[in-house]
Amino acid sequence: MGVRFTKKRINEIRLSYEFRQTKCLEPANQKHQYLLSQDMEWYSIDLASRVAYFETNCEQPGKTPCCFFQLPFNDFFQAYKYTEELFINNRKKFHPTWRCYFTQFDGIFVYELEDKNGKFIKGNNYIRTIIPDPPKILADLPPDVHKAFSFTKYDGFFHENETIKIEDLKFFHNPEWPLDS
Repeated sequence: MGVRFTKKRINEIRLSYEFRQTKCLEPANQKHQYLLSQDMEWYSIDLASRVAYFETNCEQPGKTPCCFFQLPFNDFFQAYKYTEELFINNRKKFHPTWRCYFTQFDGIFVYELEDKNGKFIKGNNYIRTIIPDPPKILADLPPDVHKAFSFTKYDGFFHENETIKIEDLKFFHNPEWPLDS
């Protein structure tokens, strides 16, 4: 692996992350505990500690949990860097174009707001586009990404559900943040 990020790119990622943190504090977003966001990734584990990657797309905003933006930037960035390295490595192996064309993602379930044909799904339902074989559990991932991958939890099993609504996930957030309805 070994993706390198320039200081400029890290700063761009940080500014985008901090912008979303600020947006989560707005009253409308606090009420629902999510914000509509484009081109954002976040993570979750299921009851068996299997891991999933969720992605909104560039053209249509999707619901992203506000609690996710309570992570310290470095924890988020470690997970971001880890998944970007997987994208680069798997793009070479499976398909030279975009992520939804992958057939495997190194043991991680992938949910997107687009189906496998790139069609946007209305209703903010995340569609499972990759079923790993075999799936990894949280303990299989590098320790520096554990916090980001386990910050939201799904009260079910990823392998059983092709579609997940953000409302089906349990969010864990800092009680000092005014996100409770």
